[in-house]
Amino acid sequence: MVMVRFLFFIAIMYFPITLSAQNYWDDWERKTVNEFYSKIDLPVGTLDASGILVSYVYSPTSLKNGTYKVTISDEEGDFYVLQGTDIYLTFSSYVGYWGYFGKEGVLDVSNYSSYFFISPQSDKKEQKRNVNNGLRLNK
Repeated sequence: MVMVRFLFFIAIMYFPITLSAQNYWDDWERKTVNEFYSKIDLPVGTLDASGILVSYVYSPTSLKNGTYKVTISDEEGDFYVLQGTDIYLTFSSYVGYWGYFGKEGVLDVSNYSSYFFISPQSDKKEQKRNVNNGLRLNK
């Protein structure tokens, strides 16, 4: 009987911990990060294998595991940039055009997978910017 009470007590103590373990951004739209890169500037006159001038290359890099509040905006091609850094990334699927102002959210980096959770406020700020610029959204 004592053992049953003890297990019941442990179960009741564990339940609130599991409820509070969920992050506030877990319900936000999630994008899977494919890879992180750093942009390396090359000396003037550098050529690629085809003889075309190149001024930089993207080199794979890693980020320290953790959770970061960031803004990510478009770069050229399939690359996106963490604003205010020299870190670039690609996503595992098409995410669309995010423009110069980008999307605000939470970047969750771990050894095995990394995700960008888009803040719902990010879209509201984009709508406000478009209205302020004289653009109307059809929503």
